[in-house]
Amino acid sequence: MNVVIIGDSHVEAMGPQLTQKLPTVGVRVMGYTTRRGWSTDRYNGRGDLARLVTRPEHGGSGTPDAVVVSLGGNGRPRSKSSYRSILQRAVNKIRESGVQRIVWVGPATSVAERSAAAADAHRRHEQNAEWQRELLPQMGVTWIDSRPMTRSGHAPDGVHFTFREGYPRWADQLKHEIAHALAGPAPSGGAPSGGKPGPGRPAGGMPLKGSAASFWVPVAILTVATGIFLGTIFLVRPRPAY
Repeated sequence: MNVVIIGDSHVEAMGPQLTQKLPTVGVRVMGYTTRRGWSTDRYNGRGDLARLVTRPEHGGSGTPDAVVVSLGGNGRPRSKSSYRSILQRAVNKIRESGVQRIVWVGPATSVAERSAAAADAHRRHEQNAEWQRELLPQMGVTWIDSRPMTRSGHAPDGVHFTFREGYPRWADQLKHEIAHALAGPAPSGGAPSGGKPGPGRPAGGMPLKGSAASFWVPVAILTVATGIFLGTIFLVRPRPAY
């Protein structure tokens, strides 16, 4: 499956990491877009989310099977209702590209004890993560909780992670979560992944009849990478325990 990734400063490190690691679980990163300090609302304001799906800032161009979004750490929504509007607007803009399948990676853990700024980030991340957990599945988006994967390996600021240990460890775990999310159907609130099903392949990555282990796996990650990858069957392994 081909994916594109779109996100904030974490994707500066995670984009290259996932580009290397996701192919080992049957997912190819076509490209990614990363913007330091950007929130979902700021991406909405720029108005180029649909374009970034097919023309990410790093990587090739094309239409992916799915988009991976890593946003939520920089947003300061006034209320749950206002955040719902922000998220829905972003989801709608992404789907204008023709790609329906979206996997959203939630905010990471911050070490509140490091500084006042880290404590503020911790509160913001926790609130946004809980709202994302509730709201995004209602929009047909698969949500991944980053917090259990990011309890250690922080940089001195307590918000970002070390390039030697923190980001590689997060990427090692996240690749399995992304592959697992893409192997199954989209949440009931939304549409399946884009593209027409090939021979014997149901839309949306559903298992083939009579073979619970075989799936078609083309993907794209939203920090932004896109492309087309159809015609290969990958063996989906059981979801590992961390």
